[in-house]
Amino acid sequence: MSNYAKLYASGLSVADSLGESYMDQFIADLDAAGIDYAICKLEDTESVDGRKVSPDFVGEFTRRYPKFIGFMGINPLKGMTAVREMERSVRECNITLYWCPLSST
Repeated sequence: MSNYAKLYASGLSVADSLGESYMDQFIADLDAAGIDYAICKLEDTESVDGRKVSPDFVGEFTRRYPKFIGFMGINPLKGMTAVREMERSVRECNITLYWCPLSST
């Protein structure tokens, strides 16, 4: 988990953080397995752990690797702030799938 936090906090581009050769091989493996699309998921955990990850990271990734679909979790407790971030992520960050965690507890 510490590497996950370092990657997102580093500000590195997708190519810098993962490496082009790694991604080329990963995509070749997906193709060989017959997988047409994969998900690049972003969660809003700011309310839980204080980390804010920009949807721009997912946007850069999905533009560079079109096999991946941008997928973002939104926090319903943020109200219109969440709605505005969702609108921006559609227009500017190539994110097209969303989920909203619901709980009865």
